[in-house]
Parts: sequence; C-alpha cells; structure tokens
Amino acid sequence: MPIDEPHGTWFRRLLLGTLIELVQEAEVPIAISSIQIAFHPDSAFRVPRFNNYMRFRGEAQATVSSPVSSESMTALQGGLRRVWPGVLSTVVVPGDQLTSTKNETSAEVAGDLITIAFDLIAD
Repeated sequence: MPIDEPHGTWFRRLLLGTLIELVQEAEVPIAISSIQIAFHPDSAFRVPRFNNYMRFRGEAQATVSSPVSSESMTALQGGLRRVWPGVLSTVVVPGDQLTSTKNETSAEVAGDLITIAFDLIAD
C-alpha cells in the first residue's frame, strides 16, 4: 500500500494523532515537529465486503528533548498495546467485523531518538 493512497494517508494521520496523544499521556518529552512515520511495503488495506484485511507495519521516530523515565516508557508501551483494538472497535464494515490478529509494538530510546515500531493486523 503506497503511503500516498487515500487509505494510507488516512491511517498515517490517525497514527500520528494517536502517537501524539500517547506520548503526552505518558509524559514522553518529544519534539512533535520531529515525528516521522514510515510504512513497510508489507502494509495493506483491503476492506471489500468480504475478505477484509488490514496490515500496518512500520515505525515512527522522534527526537526526545530530555531523558525519558522508565515510568514514561512503561506507560507509552501500555498505551501502544491498547490502541489497535480500540481503533478496530470503531471500524464498521457492513456485513463483517475486523478482528485484531496481530498487535506488536515496541518503543525504544537510543540517544536523543525514540523509535516506535508497529506491526498491526486485522482480518
């Protein structure tokens, strides 16, 4: 799914807003203007009436402006685990329902860069 397709743009925007909310809630000090999101070529968005499938795989990176506490990282990782099932609960597909089949996320800080990796699948 090329990122310039409408569904890729929709999910990139949804993910960007979600990440901003999560880092604020977890009190992770990032420079919001530094956030970059990249999708892996395995990403797909197919929501016909039958054979629905979504996969969003990639990573987001941002510059941290000060050291990140372990409590903030724990809170961020908890939020990341909860967000995908929450997003799917709001997606309405006539005659079908999307179910989370993979919800892998991780967050790491190295130097002044935080990297959030995600592999999210719904079928």
